[in-house]
Amino acid sequence: MWYPYKRTFIALELAIGFVCWMVYRAAAPDLAPAATAFIVMQVGAVAGSIWANRLRKKVTCSVSRLFN
Repeated sequence: MWYPYKRTFIALELAIGFVCWMVYRAAAPDLAPAATAFIVMQVGAVAGSIWANRLRKKVTCSVSRLFN
């Protein structure tokens, strides 16, 4: 599960940080919206990594069955 997330970790964290910074700036000095955006995006990144791993296993299994 870690591999798909590890490959894009730096770029993804920079994008999340930028979006959170923009939310913080737009919401005046209120941390709650930025913290909520950060948590939602982190959960989404991990969920996407888990989903990608699951799909990769399904594709690998179906391809190996096709050629065996």
